[in-house]
Amino acid sequence: MSHAKKHILGADKQETVLHEFKQHTFGLVIIWSVVFVVLVGMLAALYLFSANQATLGLDGNILASGLTTVILSIIVLVLGMVAHYVFSKNELIITDQNVIEITQTSLFNRKISQLNLAKIQDVSVKQTGVASHMLGYGTVSIETAGEQTSYSFNLCPNASVCAKHIIEAHEDYMRKNHHNSSDNKSQPIATAAF
Repeated sequence: MSHAKKHILGADKQETVLHEFKQHTFGLVIIWSVVFVVLVGMLAALYLFSANQATLGLDGNILASGLTTVILSIIVLVLGMVAHYVFSKNELIITDQNVIEITQTSLFNRKISQLNLAKIQDVSVKQTGVASHMLGYGTVSIETAGEQTSYSFNLCPNASVCAKHIIEAHEDYMRKNHHNSSDNKSQPIATAAF
């Protein structure tokens, strides 16, 4: 992680990034599939309109309809690019001190959640559906005893590997900071729902 990224995230300069997980590319396939379907629908509507203009008794200008379709297509493509950008900014970062979740919900709406490794009580993985099993993505949930009881990272590639890395980072952190099982009432337990 670069110095600038550490500054934005509020990470300590001494903090070491162990792993970074971006959301699975299957999410991008969904975004661009929707864009494709909308564009094909618009072109089909333009074709049907132009082919049936006389039948419908409309004397509209096909050039105006075509221009409208081109403008709407450009808008749909720009919205697809914005959705792609927003999706690509979501990530889960595991450091030697914290788990940092960056959730980008729009161009100008980002949430950064930072969880100290000592507060982790449970890490679970949930994979539902055929696609998640075939492509190897899932939802990683981290539970704590703090105010926000659960952190979830959807469409995590290799979700069980991610959960394992979080548990290992937690155990290393506890060992390095001289926390033992009597100091921490609940050790992390990895669970998986397949």
